[in-house]
Amino acid sequence: MKRSLATLLLLASTMPGRAAGDGELGGTNWRLVQIQSMDDAQGTTRVGDPSLYTVSFGTDGRATLRLNCNRATGPWQAKAAADGQSGSLGFGMLAENGAFFSFSSAYDAVPGPDLRVIARYGAKDILMSGWLEGDQAIAGRAAVVEARAGLGRAVLIGFRAQHRAQTVRTFKLLFNALYRVAPQPPID
Repeated sequence: MKRSLATLLLLASTMPGRAAGDGELGGTNWRLVQIQSMDDAQGTTRVGDPSLYTVSFGTDGRATLRLNCNRATGPWQAKAAADGQSGSLGFGMLAENGAFFSFSSAYDAVPGPDLRVIARYGAKDILMSGWLEGDQAIAGRAAVVEARAGLGRAVLIGFRAQHRAQTVRTFKLLFNALYRVAPQPPID
């Protein structure tokens, strides 16, 4: 297997929608119209076609994004600050992400009471960038699994989530695995 940037599909069942905050954004659609630079010398840049850069905030805590030809869905959460004038807006891991695959692992995993598949490699059109040899060896197979191990959990990440060539979004998989090291009840 040679190096490639493979499509990583996250199962919707592992990404439950979270509370969307005060509900003011839920059910709204937004377009990127202009970008204001922090450098006054650059000023404002208007977007040629705002319909190509959109986000729709669902009332169920899921967002749908379009960035030109790229599309994604994932959880979102808004939280108002105490001053009522500001706050935060965050997005969880998107439903489709890139993962750098270089002599990494793909698992034959069957979900059950003690095993959960967190992420899979795409079933088709896996290559996002670079070149790929042997794509049939990883197509549709598990990339990240969580298994019961005694009183705790073992999380197997088939690719190097912390690698310098990795997309920033895969770091969440590593940090979530570290966060969940405490004893947990059985996987549903």
